[in-house]
Amino acid sequence: EYAHVYLGIAQYLLDKRDLAISELRRAIEINPNNATAYAALGNVLCTKNPDESIECNKKALRINPRDPTNYFQYSALAWAYFMKGKYSETINWIKKAIQMNPYYRPPHTYLITSLVKLNKLEEAKAAWEGSITCFSRVVYHKTKFTKFFLRINQIIFSLGFSHYSIKSSVVFSTAQF
Repeated sequence: EYAHVYLGIAQYLLDKRDLAISELRRAIEINPNNATAYAALGNVLCTKNPDESIECNKKALRINPRDPTNYFQYSALAWAYFMKGKYSETINWIKKAIQMNPYYRPPHTYLITSLVKLNKLEEAKAAWEGSITCFSRVVYHKTKFTKFFLRINQIIFSLGFSHYSIKSSVVFSTAQF
């Protein structure tokens, strides 16, 4: 069963999602109590099928509620709810992910973009500044940190908030310039 799990994860990393889904479903057929298989399948399905992703990630959490890597499931749940446009629910799962592992970057991105979607711009700014404080404690290669800033900007612009951009450690309105 774990061979199918790891093959599914490898297929996902190679951007072969259909093959990944097939392998992960096979692992679940072999062992319906394999939390890792459900978690991986839930992660793969976040954008393609958010409802099934939510179901898989919640099942993984039920099977293994004490897994020290459950922040991955919380983060995947957040992304699936984000894809469904349920931004308040997204934030609930993000908070759990960040509480469990504040140094895992994707939930910070989802938190900022969810707050922007809810037009809670001051909270988005505070979340951005909080993520800067959090990540400044960890030594990052400059390129990775720059990519993080650029990704946040891309997300904000793609959400239709083109009058906002991230400069340094703050969200500024371009009207201020």
